[in-house]
Amino acid sequence: MVFVNHLSRSSELSSWLNEMGWKSGHIHAGLSQQKRLEVMDQMRHFGLRVLVCSDLIARGIDIDRVNLVINVDLPWEIETYLHRVGRTGRYGTSGIAVNLIGPEDEPFLTALRDKDIPIHLLPDKVSYNEYMKELTEEEERTLKEHQSITIEPKPVKLKKTLEPKKKKSRVTLAPQSNPLRFKTFIPPDLFF
Repeated sequence: MVFVNHLSRSSELSSWLNEMGWKSGHIHAGLSQQKRLEVMDQMRHFGLRVLVCSDLIARGIDIDRVNLVINVDLPWEIETYLHRVGRTGRYGTSGIAVNLIGPEDEPFLTALRDKDIPIHLLPDKVSYNEYMKELTEEEERTLKEHQSITIEPKPVKLKKTLEPKKKKSRVTLAPQSNPLRFKTFIPPDLFF
């Protein structure tokens, strides 16, 4: 799952990922309820490899087997951050969350550290098996069906249509939350 703060960024990023060969969909509050349900159904049945979304599904929606959350934009509030990264590593499984950050994100990162929420730099290597779980027979059958599909990446020129990242100047601290049960790093060679 990939989180962004702007509706237009979700559709643009999803389109770009599809052009690059990553089966992707997007979901945000601007879509009809019917379209949202279709996208969620695709995600639950392995029809999508990547789901780009706004905070619409940061809370209260469970999708099994999410092992990676990427925050392209950090959220405005710490509580929302915890809900986003809480989409991974559920039900006793491991997961990782990656934050793409810039200098403008330092106040938010400081606020996370002040709340004892661990943030670590990406290590050079991570054991792939550390984030695997045993699949049920049905999950394994579905996975094998989808593994037979070959996706060839296509060269694409990145358009300059993505909105610039805008940040609020204040950081809202969430009430005391439970300790996190996930790691906040990803191996750089996981996708390649």
